[in-house]
Amino acid sequence: YFAKFRINPYDPSQIFIMGVDLWETNSEGSDWEMNGPVWWTYEVHADKHDMVFLDEDTWILATDGGLYKTTDGGSNWTDLEDIPNTQLYRVEVNPHEVGSYWAGAQDNGTMANDFGNSSEWARKFGGDGFQTRFHPENNNIVFCETQRGQIRYSNNGGNSFDDYVMGIDEEDRTNWD
Repeated sequence: YFAKFRINPYDPSQIFIMGVDLWETNSEGSDWEMNGPVWWTYEVHADKHDMVFLDEDTWILATDGGLYKTTDGGSNWTDLEDIPNTQLYRVEVNPHEVGSYWAGAQDNGTMANDFGNSSEWARKFGGDGFQTRFHPENNNIVFCETQRGQIRYSNNGGNSFDDYVMGIDEEDRTNWD
């Protein structure tokens, strides 16, 4: 639901299009360049949705990962991450560790937490996190799902993940989740 465009009211020749990355033109659309770092560095989260201009060079950018602010026209961005919310698709209890919870978050990956520290969630895998499953007997084997039905597999308790596509036709149709 992105792909909106915004015009800097302090400089009407500066136009932005929001998408996975933020694109900018200063030539009324003749030439476009990316404003800010590419999405996969997570310096500015992917999926830009809206912008507010506070002055010519100070803007607030809304993304799937929260709000970001620039005071120098987009050369540098600050994460305004003091917003205590995340959209979760599913939460799973780890049957091998008392008080360990894993959750799939909308465009914020698969995360894990323990009940004693509910405000700190560790990112285990990126993308859109959907569901997590634990092997019933082996506490080192964890599966997680990400966008387009992609399944990932860990044999080290979630410290790293590999593709899990044995026997699955990758060209077959899939649901987002």
